[in-house]
Amino acid sequence: QLNPNLYLTPASVQKIITTATAFEILGPTYRYETVLSYDGTIDESGTLHGNLYIEGKGDPSLGSSFFGDAPEAFISKWIQEIKNAGIKKIEGSIVPFSSTFDQLGISPRWLAEDLGSYYGAGSYGINIFDNRYTLYLKSGAVGHNPEVLYTSPRQNYSFINKATTVQTSSDSLFILGAPFDNTRYILGIVPPNKEKISVKGDISDPFAFLQTYMIDQLTLSSIPVLNKQANDAQIPSDRSVIFKHYSRPIEEIIRVVNFSSHNLFADCLLKTLGEQCPNPFPGASSFDKGSLVLSQFWNQQNIPFNSGLIVDGSGLAPGNKVSASLLNQVLAYMYTNSKYKTEFIKTLPQAGKEGSVRNFGKGAQPDASIVLKSGSMGGFRVKSYTGYITKGNTTYAVSILVNNYTISGREVTALLDRFFSDLIKSL
Repeated sequence: QLNPNLYLTPASVQKIITTATAFEILGPTYRYETVLSYDGTIDESGTLHGNLYIEGKGDPSLGSSFFGDAPEAFISKWIQEIKNAGIKKIEGSIVPFSSTFDQLGISPRWLAEDLGSYYGAGSYGINIFDNRYTLYLKSGAVGHNPEVLYTSPRQNYSFINKATTVQTSSDSLFILGAPFDNTRYILGIVPPNKEKISVKGDISDPFAFLQTYMIDQLTLSSIPVLNKQANDAQIPSDRSVIFKHYSRPIEEIIRVVNFSSHNLFADCLLKTLGEQCPNPFPGASSFDKGSLVLSQFWNQQNIPFNSGLIVDGSGLAPGNKVSASLLNQVLAYMYTNSKYKTEFIKTLPQAGKEGSVRNFGKGAQPDASIVLKSGSMGGFRVKSYTGYITKGNTTYAVSILVNNYTISGREVTALLDRFFSDLIKSL
């Protein structure tokens, strides 16, 4: 052990703590619910004299591309259920809303450079398509801005294009923008004469996006929506339920978190835990409440957590602070005390084979099994790994946190890879 109790920025290995807590408190079979309902009446011609409501309850996986299904499949199901209810025209509007979570989608502790990126998407009571879109551009001669072609799914953004074309072999683009703001800045460089270049960004207002998207899809299905605004509609309590959509079990959501390091999923899990916070302090955000519930749970297991050092569920904020000892204690608890031990371990990718560690640990001895979550934060010089090493009949919890290194990230990864290989040989 070296500095096991030193608190450092963990980056994405924080997701191990978030997902372990979600297993313990929510259980692997927990599912998110999204409810379609309406107010008013449906007349004999099939006209709904009222609004159609979409009540979100924090599901981060609605229309996600990470489960192998067509992301738009849920919309087809919803429209069929609306038709089954006898609705052929909607006199009112589509009103997405949620009383789950607050409107603070992003942590105030995140870096400004992360806002607008796909990995810095906010987490809300309604989320759709991973709260991300793809922007496509076309480049021409060196020295010119690339041409903005289109977005998919379509966004109503105003793009301020500061990207430039230079003599290079690959692009390095990123998008900046604030939540609930329709202005987006395109920055970076692209190679010349490319017919199609892509970069991903965030859907800054999933509520407004879902309203527009649903209206468009209903119209294509010959169900016109006459009022396309109604943003300030009051939510009546006496709504008639059309359909309840359920997410996949969170065991599957957690697997995506740990395999693909999905920030949105992790932050929604933390906020979902926060819905069970009995006594939040005045002004506590959904992030705060989740941190309180998480910390209280582990303190009850005699693993000391300070909620003030858990800023989000994803590890995106540099202000998150944990120690290698805390990570190992959580891993040890899940292995020795949790009734969800098997399910939890299955959500961790095998080093050298899968997920974010598919290129790490390939030189390990063949008689050893390694499952790991990785984390990195280039600007803050963070590199971290945590998980289990099994050799023979013994399983070890292992956590390594490196902050403020002065060599390249590639060199740090190579050194840690060698360290793991040497560690396994010594066991």
